[in-house]
Amino acid sequence: MREATIQELVKDLQGKTVKVESVDIYGVSISFFMARVEYNEEDNELTFVAGRHDSEWGFGGITYRVDDVVESITLNDDGSYQIEFNQYMADILIETTHSIKAVV
Repeated sequence: MREATIQELVKDLQGKTVKVESVDIYGVSISFFMARVEYNEEDNELTFVAGRHDSEWGFGGITYRVDDVVESITLNDDGSYQIEFNQYMADILIETTHSIKAVV
């Protein structure tokens, strides 16, 4: 287990579908079983888009402004990532499932 950067996470997960789940619940729980990762470097925003991977937009998603809420990103020994948030947001676990091309 080691600390990772947002750029490392995005590079590693680009083109893959991921499972994104809240580790615990603080009022809101996140659960996407087939999501893709998008990153807006200009605004430093990390987005998980769920749903149709053959569509630019998918069906829905959630966006985090990294500078505002991300406390740390950890790469676990099994290849999963955990994002720890500050304040009152539940941490999330990101597990790789497979290539987006395999889904389409």
